[in-house]
Amino acid sequence: MAKERFYLGLFCGEAADGVDAALVAIAGRGDRMKVRCQALVSEPLDSALRQNILNVLKAGEPSAFDVTRLGRDVAVALAGSGRKLLARANLTVQDIVAAGACGPTSARRGSETIELLAPAMVAESLHLPVAGSFAASDRAVGGLGGPLLAWPDWLCFRHKRLSRVVVHLGGVVTITFVPAAAIPTDVLSFDVAPGTVVLGALEGAFPNPPSDRKSQLPGNKTCCETLLNELAAGEYFHADPPKRLDLSDWGSVFLDRLGIMAKKHRASLADLPVLFTELIAREISKAVGRFTERPHELILTGGASRNLALCGRIRALMSPSSTYPIERYGFPGEGYKAVCCAILAAARQDKRMAHCPRATGARQANLLGGLWQPGG
Repeated sequence: MAKERFYLGLFCGEAADGVDAALVAIAGRGDRMKVRCQALVSEPLDSALRQNILNVLKAGEPSAFDVTRLGRDVAVALAGSGRKLLARANLTVQDIVAAGACGPTSARRGSETIELLAPAMVAESLHLPVAGSFAASDRAVGGLGGPLLAWPDWLCFRHKRLSRVVVHLGGVVTITFVPAAAIPTDVLSFDVAPGTVVLGALEGAFPNPPSDRKSQLPGNKTCCETLLNELAAGEYFHADPPKRLDLSDWGSVFLDRLGIMAKKHRASLADLPVLFTELIAREISKAVGRFTERPHELILTGGASRNLALCGRIRALMSPSSTYPIERYGFPGEGYKAVCCAILAAARQDKRMAHCPRATGARQANLLGGLWQPGG
């Protein structure tokens, strides 16, 4: 077996509820990489910083000053988690080849992407080469700037006989379809629905809501079908991929409109978290059924993969496909995207095109990301 190289993966997602740092051992290069997550550190973000990030991601036209300022703040948080991970693993930067970093992002109309991250600051703080700004390389060849984890999903979950769908249950819900015996150009990936960026806001708005991590659908609550149908009729849900979710469409204006819609349909406001959970599960099922063949397996990952209500509904709606948590395959449920960042860093340093152009609408595959050197 090829000698393992160690990389750091650093990730902060759209929900901005924390940062993940993964220590990843990679043997081989390119599509022959074998990936193993050796250690993980997950830390919550300061509540004020989190709210500032959400405000910018959901803003229609955030200021350049806010984007730059928060990019620096996210870089500091990611670098801090990286240092803590190295200390916990009893390693130094000399043991690490490079790091891959991704900050909170939101798509914008016109194929633009806002990413809150300053990769150069991460490189300088950690004294490591850092790969980042992967979306810009995709946009350079006509892509939407994401989803960019399709290639790591393919690398980790391709199978000669089984077709699989990786379901990322994070701030935004994204699916990646990896057909049996797929090559990267076969892989389809797109944002399905808002996830915890909306669900968390709804749950926080009411007393005693079902928790994102351990909720179960209460037996005495039913979803308002007419309200669900009106929500599911939204333009985004019926658009064909490639597509990315614009978080500015799902901010405070949407929440206010949702409250008005609930009153019109005589639905209880306190039931909205349960209703939105059902909407997410149905949209995943519809998206898989509309754009893919019935997969052999669904693989659930992300913070909401521990939401028993949501995962239970996905399993029910997707039967007879088998639905499994990503831990079954040896990856952490809440740190898998950090592992993907490390994979992208290894590919970037090896100058391999870790890119699935069908997922983003790009004209062709491209070398993703820039590489920042400390002191450079």
